[in-house]
Amino acid sequence: AIHGPTDFGLGLVAFGLLFETIGYLLTTFLFIAFLLRAVERQKWWLVVVVAFCTALVTYLLFGILLNTPLPAGILSV
Repeated sequence: AIHGPTDFGLGLVAFGLLFETIGYLLTTFLFIAFLLRAVERQKWWLVVVVAFCTALVTYLLFGILLNTPLPAGILSV
């Protein structure tokens, strides 16, 4: 479980540092997965499904529908 705001803050810092390098989709997937495991201790299959769906839906909303430029990172290769 998260030990106060420190772990959550470290997760946010990691998200910010990795965002441009590995891209929006992968960073969002990893961040949501981290939160689901650290906060609620969800089962791995649920973590993967929810993190994947969250990353995909938010990418479709912001990247496609709203035409917001999001970093592709290593997935742009």
